[in-house]
Amino acid sequence: MDRNRLLGCLRAGNVMHALLIAGPDGSGRAALAREAAAAFLAGVLGPDGLSACPDYRELSAPYGVDDIRTMTEAMAAQSFSHGRRAFVLLDAHLMNANCQNALLKSLEEPPADTLLLLEGHEPGLLPTIRSRCAVVRLGAEPPEAVAQALAAGGVDPARAANAAAWSGGVAGLARTLATDEHAAFRLDAAACLQTALFGGSP
Repeated sequence: MDRNRLLGCLRAGNVMHALLIAGPDGSGRAALAREAAAAFLAGVLGPDGLSACPDYRELSAPYGVDDIRTMTEAMAAQSFSHGRRAFVLLDAHLMNANCQNALLKSLEEPPADTLLLLEGHEPGLLPTIRSRCAVVRLGAEPPEAVAQALAAGGVDPARAANAAAWSGGVAGLARTLATDEHAAFRLDAAACLQTALFGGSP
């Protein structure tokens, strides 16, 4: 399912109670999870409005069993607006097995008008979690397209091409690799390697 179709289904309420947004780091998982939550919640003006919405809650690592239990209790309670609610778990694959098991009841018996959004790597999640979620997979783009987008944003074309190739076409990772900080790090690393190989210890 593409992004626009997903958001349209969420606005209409035609979606499973739980979504897993999976993909490599830098693929935009968290951004899409927040955008999806904003689409599901009536009256929220995009992801920037989530912080002021009482029916939205976001959790991130490190996760504890008590954190998950508190969230599931909140899911079972009445919403502030008596309407829809959304809960987002960032980097959900970082939850240990106990945390994931504590989440299972909410996935098996979901409250009405409630959307649970997990984002992360599929291999880090238990099969029982994955099987109860609709999975949206974010993949890599052709490196040439990523390089063009970086160059259009002001990145030197040669650096953009290298960053796109190194990232494997993952746009978010390519943007990070194209920064001045990463360029400086690579130069320092190359200098240290050259000194170690040909000029003694760095």
